[in-house]
Amino acid sequence: MNTAIHKWAGGVGFPVLLLVLVSSCSYFKGKEAEVGTNPVARVYESFLYEADLKGIGADAATPEDSIKAVKNYIDSWIRNKLVLKYAEENLPAEIEDINKQIENYRQSLIIYTYERELVAQKLDTVISEKEILDYYDKHKEALQLKTPLYNIKYARIKKQPKKVIDSASAWIAKNDFISNSKLQNFCEQYAVKYVINDSTWFKEQELENIFPIQNIDWESIAFNKKATIVTDTTNYITLIKVLGYKFKGADAPLAYIREDISNIIINKRKLDYVSKVHSTIYDDALKNKKFEIYNDE
Repeated sequence: MNTAIHKWAGGVGFPVLLLVLVSSCSYFKGKEAEVGTNPVARVYESFLYEADLKGIGADAATPEDSIKAVKNYIDSWIRNKLVLKYAEENLPAEIEDINKQIENYRQSLIIYTYERELVAQKLDTVISEKEILDYYDKHKEALQLKTPLYNIKYARIKKQPKKVIDSASAWIAKNDFISNSKLQNFCEQYAVKYVINDSTWFKEQELENIFPIQNIDWESIAFNKKATIVTDTTNYITLIKVLGYKFKGADAPLAYIREDISNIIINKRKLDYVSKVHSTIYDDALKNKKFEIYNDE
């Protein structure tokens, strides 16, 4: 009798109380010769082989758990095959359409995988600054903002003496090298969260998610020349300075839209490259008479 179940369950045998399993040693021996491996279960003409059980139960805590995992896998496999067989026999009209869908999907998947590998190997992904600027200048209308944007610096810090807060507030309100350097050192020492990069733009919804503060009038803050000091809890305050503001419908700042432009350029390159590959394959096949169209009028 076949011993594959014993091998894959830690060397301990167990009874497999299933609808269909190993029916006869002689039957399996004939099939083993055909496929060159060891079957452990059969449902009609479908076989589960020893190799299919590799790794099943390998992470089990005990030999008993390993046995259970193998048994459950075989049971699940058999039940699935039985239901599949029953479904095939009771859906004869739909089977052909299903097979066509499967074949179409298989072909699409193969082509997609081939194209993806080609793109990964051959596509030039380096984008020059000139390409980004050219695209930005030519498509400004399409890149107009659908929501206001705020260019801000902020630092959320533990409460400090007034003198310390006043100094930090003065630094964050300015945007010169010396003030930014002092602010950077201050934030590294006292801030639990901060952004002081002057190229960072946020939507209002993003700001509401960042700050655990209710009812901030962002438009009012946008036109405040000084830094705004907001107490968000009993232990923390947030210093906010809006460096720039863009209305809905305004041209998107290049810094905000740069990554999107890069992705658009790369995607266009992908489409152009794949289209070129398709044309090359077609032209080569046409030249070498690899296909024919019958009754073409």
